[in-house]
Amino acid sequence: DVRSLFDTAPLFEALLMMNAVRDGEIDVASLNRLRSRHAQFTLHERMHWLLDQGIAKVRRQGLILYYSLDQSHRAYRSLKRLLDRIGQVWPEMVEAAATNDTIKTERRRTIDRNAKTRSAVRGARS
Repeated sequence: DVRSLFDTAPLFEALLMMNAVRDGEIDVASLNRLRSRHAQFTLHERMHWLLDQGIAKVRRQGLILYYSLDQSHRAYRSLKRLLDRIGQVWPEMVEAAATNDTIKTERRRTIDRNAKTRSAVRGARS
């Protein structure tokens, strides 16, 4: 049901941010930084719901969980198109997501980049 995806502001904004960030994945701490009006436990709960529904997937880096839209989900293309259109009429959300990497420390950006590289190498070996 599409209404359940946009039922609450935290879920709706998490979907928009996952779609808008440059790397296509975001952690709950970044969501809290970018849209701080929501309680962290609410976001964790919403992200787990997205995982349970198969709409999102997760990549673990140490203790941090990075969430992204799951491209293998049957509704991925339709959802992506919808989120892209919403981003066109709500550009401040896209701009907020674009600042995500710039507000991270250089050390955090390096850790993220290295972890993604390691994940890609592991995936290529499988």
